[in-house]
Amino acid sequence: MGTDQLLAAAAPGTVYDPDTDVVVQAELAAEAAAVAAREAELREAARIAGRADELRALRELGTLEQAEPREGDEAARDELTRHAGGR
Repeated sequence: MGTDQLLAAAAPGTVYDPDTDVVVQAELAAEAAAVAAREAELREAARIAGRADELRALRELGTLEQAEPREGDEAARDELTRHAGGR
């Protein structure tokens, strides 16, 4: 149904309310989900970069072997490898 048909079918005096428009609400929900996913990705990237910095500092101090392994250290090591390869 086109816009003209929707307007013609609406009762006289009807006001469009985007808060009740299913399509608008679905688009807003999809946008909010995409933003939340991107924020989660950024937080994870920041956590990995922080851990990579920690591991780099421990390596420079010669105490890396004494560091307790943490979940996600593989991603931090990958980050260190990428930075070392870029030099």
